[in-house]
Amino acid sequence: MADKLIVAPDDVIAAWATDATQTVDAITAHGAIYPLAQGWRLALPPGVKPPDFAPGRYQLVSGVLTRVADTADAISAARSARKSAVSDLRRSRELGGTSIAGQPVPSDTAFRLRLRELAADIADGATSATLQRADGSWATLTPAQFAVLAAAVRTFVRSCIAAERTHHDAIDALTTVEAIDAYDLSTGWPA
Repeated sequence: MADKLIVAPDDVIAAWATDATQTVDAITAHGAIYPLAQGWRLALPPGVKPPDFAPGRYQLVSGVLTRVADTADAISAARSARKSAVSDLRRSRELGGTSIAGQPVPSDTAFRLRLRELAADIADGATSATLQRADGSWATLTPAQFAVLAAAVRTFVRSCIAAERTHHDAIDALTTVEAIDAYDLSTGWPA
């Protein structure tokens, strides 16, 4: 029985009419249906099971496996979970560093704080800024080089936040749990 999905008798799919014709049609189309005292248990072979199948998401209607309309609560929960995944991905990308002129550059909070400190030093008249690179080596930058680096890191962080917002807006526009679950989070992020 390992190759079949069993739906419990108290699931939505278990409560369906006992009409003999529907039973024969459903067995032909969907696998085996077992009568139980509380309702019916349906065993779906993997080739028949819809990719988004979950108990309560489908029911038998006139012997046909039919997707149940999503409730507002189900859509809201799916949106919340997917947007949380987007935010986690944004944090990971934002803090994971970027590349400037082929060189890896940190973008974590400590590095950005160091950039702010050095920007203040340069504003006070410092003629250079020394930073530790992602590989552990040191670089001494002129004020002009430092300005380019700091602007690139700021742009990268802003781009990560903008990508997060774009994904959130796209998820808000989706109207089914299936579409929300299938939404691709991997696109649109800065390199």
